[in-house]
Amino acid sequence: MATDAAILAHDPDSKVLYSRDYTDWLRDGDTVSAVTVSVVEGTATVAATLAGTPGTSASAALSGAVATVAVVSASAGKVGLRWRVTSTAGEQDDKTHYMQVGDL
Repeated sequence: MATDAAILAHDPDSKVLYSRDYTDWLRDGDTVSAVTVSVVEGTATVAATLAGTPGTSASAALSGAVATVAVVSASAGKVGLRWRVTSTAGEQDDKTHYMQVGDL
């Protein structure tokens, strides 16, 4: 499982959409078929949209090669979100992205 070195700042009272662009990951002619985001470290809830039902994992909304998920709540500290992408050709990749949660 790969890890993204960037740590995003997140206010614990915020409900925010986060997106990942998989254009560079895809092979020519391939498309994204699904992205699932799961909380793997810390305490947070995610949903497909800001109005969606929150949980510890959610299917991301897709627009072309861009996947978007809402972080609905997060406790103070470090939160890790694993983004698992699957292409129509059947390729999969996992990356964990971290947020530092605290009052901004």
